[in-house]
Amino acid sequence: MQSTSTVEQTVETLRTELARRGVTVFGVHDHAANAREAGLPLADEVVVVFGSPAVGTALMQDNPDVGYELPLRILVRDDHGVTRVGYRDPEALLDEYGLSGSRATVEKLSGLLRGLAEAVRG
Repeated sequence: MQSTSTVEQTVETLRTELARRGVTVFGVHDHAANAREAGLPLADEVVVVFGSPAVGTALMQDNPDVGYELPLRILVRDDHGVTRVGYRDPEALLDEYGLSGSRATVEKLSGLLRGLAEAVRG
């Protein structure tokens, strides 16, 4: 998706939306800042890592290997002056990890990510 705001503004809106929904932010990883510290150029690129231990644990109880995909994350990046927002749809995990007992939970997570992406579009 595309945001009409800058990367920084989009990340702040995302954090606000997560707080409003009671979702824990576990970390914000600024890849561009890290690249600059290493003396390398990189357009603004930030990954926001978030989730709910109760929800994630339920998925891992269904299949512990899905822990590789958790917590959830959204990438916000500058693409030649256009802010892009991307994420992996959790519904892809259903077949990949055989989460037959977690379909309703995964569908809710998918809806959460869609809602967050819509909220940060601007």
